[in-house]
Amino acid sequence: MGFIIIVLLFIAYQISKVNSYKNTLTSQPEVTKEMISLKDSDVKIKSEGSNTHSSNDNSNPMLPQWKTFTNNDGRYKFQYPPDWNAFVNKYNEKDSLFGVNATSESGTGGVEVISYNGSINSYLGNLEKNSEIHFTVFENIEINGIPAIKTKYNGSPVSGLSVYLKKDNQIFNVYINSSDVNSISLFEKLASGFSIL
Repeated sequence: MGFIIIVLLFIAYQISKVNSYKNTLTSQPEVTKEMISLKDSDVKIKSEGSNTHSSNDNSNPMLPQWKTFTNNDGRYKFQYPPDWNAFVNKYNEKDSLFGVNATSESGTGGVEVISYNGSINSYLGNLEKNSEIHFTVFENIEINGIPAIKTKYNGSPVSGLSVYLKKDNQIFNVYINSSDVNSISLFEKLASGFSIL
């Protein structure tokens, strides 16, 4: 029963994030490649705790203008678009939130670190059975040498994409609650470069 309440609270929280993001989408101009130009190179900005942002990371030459976010508490890093924000989740320092107007309290997407001894498939089966989430696509993929499962989900009322990776007894859920084609495309690039430290 407690798990169901937690899942319902999570869904309600995600609803508020989606509504906030939809409002910002209508007021944001379309970003073109010509509009994006970072001049500062290798600038390191300390955030809360021991987590860092780097404004111009060359770890992925396909995404030269993307910023790098490292969550040392959660033991992972990822690159994100220059017009997005990324923050440590203020409610759980192992988790992170990202998106156009992300804060430490909300974001269109994020990373959740879940302690779980079973397989990813077992976790997803339990999640679907005990929540309003319905997975419509399961795809076995590999990210940086680690087997992963990419899912598409429909929920009440949020829908989106997730990539689940597992290392030791930790499941990493990299997700975006959006059906916007541009956001999904950027998310897929973000997820493809996700690294567990």
